[in-house]
Amino acid sequence: GPDGLPPVGYGESYQNNICILPNAGDPYVYSGGRFSDPDAYDAAIKLSNNTIYAPDASVTVTLSGDDGSFEDFQKAGFDPTSTVSGDMPSNEQILQWGRELLGM
Repeated sequence: GPDGLPPVGYGESYQNNICILPNAGDPYVYSGGRFSDPDAYDAAIKLSNNTIYAPDASVTVTLSGDDGSFEDFQKAGFDPTSTVSGDMPSNEQILQWGRELLGM
């Protein structure tokens, strides 16, 4: 697709996930696209309702080699319903999420 994005209608989607990044400044998104064109991005990749955990709540995004913060990403109109937290989950909390997901 244009700007390195999947073709429109491909169906790439990341929704209602928990994403745990081990280091402050780690990338949440590393893909094609342009910060100036959230509509084209949203037509190719759906991101919504994700919870991202990272030390110091520091998360980056890279689109076609251009870096920005998660805050910049959202201010540009991308992924408005996902959130970032600096309160890192414990190992037990991660295991509990897995148990709940598997119905254990």
